[in-house]
Amino acid sequence: MAYDLLITNGTIVDGSGGARFDADVAVQGASVAAIGKLDRDAATVIDAAGKIVCPGFVDPHTHYDAQITWDPLLSSSAEHGVTTVVMGNCGVGIAPCRPAARDWLTDDLVTVEGIDKEVLVEGIKWEWETFPEYLNAADARGSALNLAFLAPITPLRTYVPLQLSWDVVPAFIANSLLICALSLGSQLVFPTLAGYMLSRRGWRGRVRWW
Repeated sequence: MAYDLLITNGTIVDGSGGARFDADVAVQGASVAAIGKLDRDAATVIDAAGKIVCPGFVDPHTHYDAQITWDPLLSSSAEHGVTTVVMGNCGVGIAPCRPAARDWLTDDLVTVEGIDKEVLVEGIKWEWETFPEYLNAADARGSALNLAFLAPITPLRTYVPLQLSWDVVPAFIANSLLICALSLGSQLVFPTLAGYMLSRRGWRGRVRWW
């Protein structure tokens, strides 16, 4: 049986801390099937002579919250070997968001992250209001990279009336965490946060409190 993909003649850096070594890497489905000197046929063969073959990198601090709505490759992270990105950092994001607050949250990205407003206005596809709907929209669009999300505090505070914020926001945070967020993204320090693991195959995982 042929492999789906065979990467030959590369230098392996496997992330274990061990020395690099020369080998071939075979992929079957979504898994590495074999590493070594391999001679089985493959549907696709890539000659990686003179190149490093290694696991993808996780970028824990990105601001792709808006860019995921128009760029499934998430340039330029994909071009640099990043395979998982985390969004919602610095408490900045675009979900949850009522239609009336779209311009406000767009301006927040411009002010805090220096993203060009014209790009945001033309690029963002507003396909959600709640945080779970935002995640569902991301899932429906698909992505070349694995996506992980923090529940950003600024949209949560704008979504809840100010006089109710500190009474109601924790419930919104808990709901977002249970739906899929990794943790609360903010500039504040909270005594209890929640973590969530997810994969490209679905918003599944286990909530862990610490």
